[in-house]
Amino acid sequence: MSETLQQEPTTCITGSNAACRGADLRTRLDDTLHDVRAQFGELQDTSLRKAREAMRSADASVHQHPYGVLAAVAVTGLLVGFLAARR
Repeated sequence: MSETLQQEPTTCITGSNAACRGADLRTRLDDTLHDVRAQFGELQDTSLRKAREAMRSADASVHQHPYGVLAAVAVTGLLVGFLAARR
């Protein structure tokens, strides 16, 4: 789509006719879309990096304190079971 936008001639001097305004609008929209995609890519990369760091931290914590994690999971399971049985 952006290839067709760039092929259109931009010979508007005053920008008073509808074709020139439409071409300007398409150019601005294309630039904005490009910027949003770049920002989304950066956000996605940052989120993935943080998620991987959290996974590594959780894995290290489980390896350091396996019985504590097992106890926490057991208590959580009992609590969920108790609450589900009350309904």
